[in-house]
Amino acid sequence: MPTLSALPRLISIPLLLVSGGLISFLILASLERLQLSLLRESGYQDALELSRQRTRILATFLAVNLFFWFADPSLGMLGGLLGRVIRSSILIVSAIWVARLWHRSSRAYRREATSASLQKQLIPFLPQLADALDGRDLTELSSDEIFILAKSLPAQARHGNLTIYRNVLQDLFRTGRLDRAASFRQLDELRKVLDLREEDHHAAIRELAVLDPVLLHLDARQHQSRDVREAAASEAIADLLHSMADTDPTLSALLPRHRQRLEKIRRQSGLDEDGWASVLSGFLPDGGLLIPLVERELHLLEQALADRLTVLEASARQPMLRPLLVSLDLQMVSLLVALLPQMLSCRDKHLGRRFEQMLCWIPATVRTALHHRCGLQLPSVEPSDQPPPFLIPQLVDVLAGFWQDPDPETAAWAQWMLRRYSPARAAAIARQPRPGLPPSRLFAALRPDQTAPEGYLESQLKQLIDEDVDEPRTPASLLSCLLSQSSHPALPGLEERPFLALPEC
Repeated sequence: MPTLSALPRLISIPLLLVSGGLISFLILASLERLQLSLLRESGYQDALELSRQRTRILATFLAVNLFFWFADPSLGMLGGLLGRVIRSSILIVSAIWVARLWHRSSRAYRREATSASLQKQLIPFLPQLADALDGRDLTELSSDEIFILAKSLPAQARHGNLTIYRNVLQDLFRTGRLDRAASFRQLDELRKVLDLREEDHHAAIRELAVLDPVLLHLDARQHQSRDVREAAASEAIADLLHSMADTDPTLSALLPRHRQRLEKIRRQSGLDEDGWASVLSGFLPDGGLLIPLVERELHLLEQALADRLTVLEASARQPMLRPLLVSLDLQMVSLLVALLPQMLSCRDKHLGRRFEQMLCWIPATVRTALHHRCGLQLPSVEPSDQPPPFLIPQLVDVLAGFWQDPDPETAAWAQWMLRRYSPARAAAIARQPRPGLPPSRLFAALRPDQTAPEGYLESQLKQLIDEDVDEPRTPASLLSCLLSQSSHPALPGLEERPFLALPEC
């Protein structure tokens, strides 16, 4: 039988690498299982997460030191003495590094990554936080102190907590430190600090989708490229305004030749419509050149109003559709948070009339939620006896459109209802991916292998809906309420996401 040294190098070297990798995997897997059992015996709640974190640290420590143990970094200088000094130094430094990180969990890393963005959002509240800072600068605080400081926001400032949370999300997305799929779970601690719930996370995602639709679909490298393009475009616009020193140096006062230069800057930047609008907003806060963006938001608001009228009419016959009305109201609130300030300063008469025609169709629930969300007040208008100025879609089209809603329970609820009206279309929709969006508890509860029939779950939810006629709730709130009340053993699917914050009934 030939030995390993007798085999050709083309075979022996890959065989050695594969064997070494397999042996390393088995050793580290055994270490992880050992640590997991020890941590669980010690009563650690995050034993699994901590055991994986420590295994990665040990793997890094062993890889670095084994490499330098078999390789002389000094190439034999000073008779090998320098190499031994370097290896010993690396061993000592890496051992200190292991000791410092041994008790750190991934929760600590998430807090550090989030605290930098949270720190920026607390700057406008520095006057209210002066007593809590006690003379210290915001930059001097540790990540733990930043989170504690956020808890001390005065009551009059806490109405902006959702805005703070949304801006932290936006900053983390733009810098590539967070992706949409992991954002809900990784920012759980921040939501607790800001006293926010699951619905608030989905509302922040909706608002970001309105303000910057591309933001949620780019990776870290694409975000970096886009930031460079926006910075270059901003610098070029600033140079253009500087060259207009003899006239009014504002974008609203551009002469025809200057507008040609501005259009050239837009083409050379390579930015899409939303990116270019973001650059212009820094120079033209009154929205004079942001008409395409305003038109898109108006179209989305019209679509949401039309969808609501369709669902409202159908809900008179099918009460199980009522929670989707709440979801549509939340969609309109997210749209109006960005749209209303722009419309109040918009000088385009056509867009103004178009917005005024929609005001009488906006329900009172949206007006109340918008005022509670950011203190904005919609203009008062008289109800109209005229038919709506937009096309009313079919119910199946509205239900199908919910599939990409950021709230997984809203998407699942609409899919559940769609099965009743068009099973074939519901099956086709369910095969479409929801990239970056979390799974649904409702889908888990309606799996075919569950012991409870679908009718049992429907009867329980319908009872909750009938009890909340005056204050209807979202699908997620209804499911959370059902989970907190029901002890029926046939609903195990609802418990598959225990990390969710369950609002009280």
